[in-house]
Amino acid sequence: MTYTYQKNAAGEFVCSVCQAVKKNQNTMHYHMKKHEGHLPFECSICKKEFLHSQTLAIHIAARHSKEESAALKCPLCPHKTLTKANRIIHFMRKHCSEEIEQLKTQNTTCPTCDKVCNSSTSFLYHLATGCLELETEKQELLTMIL
Repeated sequence: MTYTYQKNAAGEFVCSVCQAVKKNQNTMHYHMKKHEGHLPFECSICKKEFLHSQTLAIHIAARHSKEESAALKCPLCPHKTLTKANRIIHFMRKHCSEEIEQLKTQNTTCPTCDKVCNSSTSFLYHLATGCLELETEKQELLTMIL
């Protein structure tokens, strides 16, 4: 289906159905697909529909998989997650909190390289991928899960 995109005065995309506002055209495209009433990826087990194939795969692993191997384990605690990114964020929040606390400011701007992040999660992910100095043991574990 072809969509017509409308922008507001700030240059953001506005959904013609529900007036939701998105910064990017591709984000608006996927948002508008939700209004079609049928999403392209359906779970063969429970018939729940998803917008992305990757989201369907995560759903199947989380809800319908009998295999324990689908989960990624934290190297320091029993926590398990289905995605690498969530494991990194868990590691940063739970096991590097002291180091992160030293870098925290009121916003999510990296004090090392001045990168501005859109959320606290993206800030943690950014720190994990290069701008946070950790003690050797934690750095080795983080390198292993990256």
